Amino acid sequence: MARLVFPLVGLNALSSGQTRYLERETQRLPVASLANTMLQDNVLPAADTSVAVLQHGNKCDAIASPSCLHRVVCDRELKAEETSFLVHVRGNTMQVTRVSTTEGLYQLQDDWNCLTRGVPFRSWQWLFPWWKHFGTDRDLYVLAVRDDADVLVGAAPLFREYHPTQGHVLRLLGSGRVCTDYMTILATNEHQEAVAEAIADWLSRVAHGGEQQWEVLELDEVSATDAMIPLLVTALAERGCTPHRRPGMNCWRLPLADRWEDFLKSRSHNRRSHLRKWDRIVSESPTADLHIATNQEDLQRGLEILVDLHQRRRQSLGEPGCFSSPPFTRFLHEAAAELLKTGNLEVSWLELDGKPAAVDFNLLDDDNVYTYQSGMDPEVLSQSPGNLLTTAELKRAIEQQRHTYDLLRGDEPYKAHWGAASHALLTYRIAANRLGPQVRQGVWAAGLAVKGWVKGGLTLAGMR
Repeated sequence: MARLVFPLVGLNALSSGQTRYLERETQRLPVASLANTMLQDNVLPAADTSVAVLQHGNKCDAIASPSCLHRVVCDRELKAEETSFLVHVRGNTMQVTRVSTTEGLYQLQDDWNCLTRGVPFRSWQWLFPWWKHFGTDRDLYVLAVRDDADVLVGAAPLFREYHPTQGHVLRLLGSGRVCTDYMTILATNEHQEAVAEAIADWLSRVAHGGEQQWEVLELDEVSATDAMIPLLVTALAERGCTPHRRPGMNCWRLPLADRWEDFLKSRSHNRRSHLRKWDRIVSESPTADLHIATNQEDLQRGLEILVDLHQRRRQSLGEPGCFSSPPFTRFLHEAAAELLKTGNLEVSWLELDGKPAAVDFNLLDDDNVYTYQSGMDPEVLSQSPGNLLTTAELKRAIEQQRHTYDLLRGDEPYKAHWGAASHALLTYRIAANRLGPQVRQGVWAAGLAVKGWVKGGLTLAGMR
């Protein structure tokens, strides 16, 4: 039998009929369904809609508006199959639901992009194809957060995979070799803190076992200036989880100017001379032709050139190349088709003497160009085809009034040579609020520290 506690609020109290109803319903209903059933059965008046369900350990709290019911505490454990319940945080009532199927993720497409702040890497058009092609042997673990008007106000775009030593690990969609930059927890401006706390509530309560269990949450290479990740990490720490933060690589961003001439003036004398020369070749030489994909037919041609030139260039360096992976190839083709429809993709290539010499696959938003993938013909490197194409893209971005040319993750020297500024990335590893994961986190952190000491010692000894 559920133990029910009903503190009085002013002169309002539960009737004996309401008490008997709740005693019966808390035995048979999933927690998330209790509030709706109370309303449907007219146990609560229609005005009493601010009902929330919280869990502490294996207990759950149902909190309704004080005009009828102030607090219900039940000793029933959440059922393993329950994937949705309501939480009450910061004056907001929110429903947190785990989306665990591809069909469920597909159904979010109309609302998803309202939360991305325009960043194409966070878009449904990028992440849904990623899941389709990289979700094998993984569990979808997207947490959708809706307000009391059933509007999607936040989401944790996660998946889960099992590791033999770490257990169930949660990671951001797009992780791994695809290198999805600027991923985060999604939320509207006005709901950031509430969404972070609602997701932290959900994660901290399901960590103890069952179908939703997890041991580690890994957030790899997220921006150090991101607002949502620290909110979530702090909220999880307040609920007994153990976070660890370490520096990652850098993203490199080249700020643009309002006019091409102003941009040239901001460069060094040597770089300015090269830019003027490269611009003249692209715009004036009869042997140079710039192409930009504007429709699906052009896009397919551009992607064929991308695969060919990328693979030839990487293999000339003794590397396999990204397109040696069939899942990556299928993913990028599908994502490209979707992103072109929304205006968030630009595939451009430069032909020299009638042959493709360089190609870029760039993502776009209102303010930024993101240079995601590229290829060059290794036989014409002496003609600087990559520099020629980059110069054309910089000029085009300025004409389109974009503010940043983002060279993304990785500390390759050429990025600094272009005058880009580094922006730090961080990696977070959060152990669930249970003894086992936290002990393993301590062992892992100690091992990481030892590796750092050994590396530092070798450097000092001149062995690296």
